[in-house]
Amino acid sequence: MYRVDADSTGFSFDTDINFNFMAGNSDFQYLGANNRFNYQWESHQAFLVLNGGFGKTAGISFFSKSLIHFRNVHSLTRKVLVEGFVQYDNNKKLLLRHRALAGGGLRLNLVDQKKILSRCGLSAFMEHEEYYLEKEAEHQVNIETIRLSSYLTGTFKISDCMTFQSVNYFQPRI
Repeated sequence: MYRVDADSTGFSFDTDINFNFMAGNSDFQYLGANNRFNYQWESHQAFLVLNGGFGKTAGISFFSKSLIHFRNVHSLTRKVLVEGFVQYDNNKKLLLRHRALAGGGLRLNLVDQKKILSRCGLSAFMEHEEYYLEKEAEHQVNIETIRLSSYLTGTFKISDCMTFQSVNYFQPRI
């Protein structure tokens, strides 16, 4: 869902919604959604990703997460693009109360063919994280850092109904 490009000028939207309800020895409910809104014009592309889910078993919440990611990409040339992004997310299972980040950098189109697309990117971002932890925990409750972000993506269209996609990130603290 994160890596679905707009295929024409204008607005496009992709979504998948998951509902799971089970009853038996234990009750289980899950509701989740993954959404991507694209807007493409001239040499620009902007997209918004909204993902999240909530789960309960025996009436007790065991899973809750959400993610909002906005990115604007501007082509300097056919191969070189500049991008800026902001993101907010939380994840109860990972004890992540909230995470906010903002950054930007360069994206390079390495291969852009009908069946193969490969990109790499280099950017920096500022990040703030807050966790649900006891005061005695070894891990910090609040973390603020600057990170370098490098990534390599590859999309290989195997057939009209099958695509292989790989996204690899390396994001060390600076």
